[in-house]
Amino acid sequence: MARYRHYQNRGGPNDDVFVTTTCLDFAMLFARPAMRSAVRASLLGDLDHYGAVLHAYVVMPHHVHLAVRAPSHMGPPALMQRLKKNAADRLLPLLEPGELAQL
Repeated sequence: MARYRHYQNRGGPNDDVFVTTTCLDFAMLFARPAMRSAVRASLLGDLDHYGAVLHAYVVMPHHVHLAVRAPSHMGPPALMQRLKKNAADRLLPLLEPGELAQL
């Protein structure tokens, strides 16, 4: 029997979910302290802006884990789409030439 490796949060607004999101091609973009701080600031600011409740998070060298409650006006997929787009918009200008080559 094949093991199913990709899980989807099927929760809706006001549901608690666990989310993992990775950098493109598992690039180690968050290994640099400035990038870790920037992604942390982006996530925390956006979660506050959208009214999501953050239970826990961790930023690893190439991915982020979040335990979060989606706000009442959007579900987890829409929340994550916004968080990832906003983080990308803020972080891309901070990438160094060597980090751009990883992408």
